[in-house]
Amino acid sequence: MIHVCLSSCPDGAEAALNELRDYQAEVDDEPSYAGQVEAAQRLWDRKRKNKPISVAREMLLRMCPSSRYCMFCEDSRGSDVEHFRPKALYPELVFAWANFLYACSRCNSPKSSRFKVFRPDGTILDVTRKQGAPVMAPEPGEALLIDPRHEDPLELLHLDLATGRFDARHEAGIARERALYTVGLLGLNEREYLCDARQDAFEANESLLRDISALRQAGRPQAEIARKVNALRRHPHRTVWDEMKRQREKVPNLKALFGAVPEALGW
Repeated sequence: MIHVCLSSCPDGAEAALNELRDYQAEVDDEPSYAGQVEAAQRLWDRKRKNKPISVAREMLLRMCPSSRYCMFCEDSRGSDVEHFRPKALYPELVFAWANFLYACSRCNSPKSSRFKVFRPDGTILDVTRKQGAPVMAPEPGEALLIDPRHEDPLELLHLDLATGRFDARHEAGIARERALYTVGLLGLNEREYLCDARQDAFEANESLLRDISALRQAGRPQAEIARKVNALRRHPHRTVWDEMKRQREKVPNLKALFGAVPEALGW
């Protein structure tokens, strides 16, 4: 998972966001929560191909790494605009820009409408609506799932660079629960190809950084060095690179490489 942020807005972004607010108002005008849930699904199905959603999709794509990978797994290409808080539970957020993510189907499918929250005292509640259950608003609480758009996952997650597996950064408390829930729900360790891809990313990043150091020492043209830098920046699994920077003092090879190319800490 990677913390993503919007670097630039496409043309028509402000108008699109205003239209999304108008769409949301149609949902909010329903007098009952059950009516809002029904309207959220109906209007989303009807309007998801409209221009405002297309503009929102482009804004999300600009948040992703250059190769436009899923905000959760960073490996598979995203497929569409998805909702962080499920629209079946939170109809008041169905057209909310802050609730949009760009995710692949392999991550979104297990997540679907499953959702857990936690109270200030750390109590965890599963607010997923079971089939046939009354359509009632979920109890309030903070999301247990890590939101890569609005928080840095590496504050809660630790990546083992040798195995490519995520673990909780904290030993106890709600921070640990959030990390383990996120990794388990999305299958970030269960899909072995993801762990393999993170290991490959570590080796590729290390090799590119070594090449950049060698090219600088050899006095090669800046354009040649820039191509290597761009290749490193475009590589999927950006979390691997961020973790390499964070763990550099503990890994002798990385300490030496970042010492030779200190500006890489800003990439």
